[in-house]
Amino acid sequence: MGAWHWDATLGIGFATEIDEVEALSAYRDIQITIGQLAIFIFFLVVTGVTLQYRFQNRALNAVTRSETFLRVVLDNTLDCIITIDKQGIVQSYNESAQSLFGYSAGEVIGQNVSMLAASPTGRFMTATLAIT
Repeated sequence: MGAWHWDATLGIGFATEIDEVEALSAYRDIQITIGQLAIFIFFLVVTGVTLQYRFQNRALNAVTRSETFLRVVLDNTLDCIITIDKQGIVQSYNESAQSLFGYSAGEVIGQNVSMLAASPTGRFMTATLAIT
């Protein structure tokens, strides 16, 4: 490839010749940079997904350990412990509550706490829910 330019101010002409590699060197540099950038972005995405997976597993394991610990404490206390939500629906019901009321956890969880007001054991409970 060649080029010719006449400079009228200086009164001279310039001629130059470059080969294909030299003419396309800027294009190839951009092509290499884009390729390197694509590889970098790929590794960045893979690293992000891996870290997210690890953190989610750690959080899930922590929640599982916490729930297991809470369940062990609730099931091994001598006190009757019943947890309910804002609507009075039983969320958890420990073994002492099972002994006191005569209902299994499966029978009570998901039901309104008012079902325990008159238990088969003859004991009566007055439940007052102060929900704010």
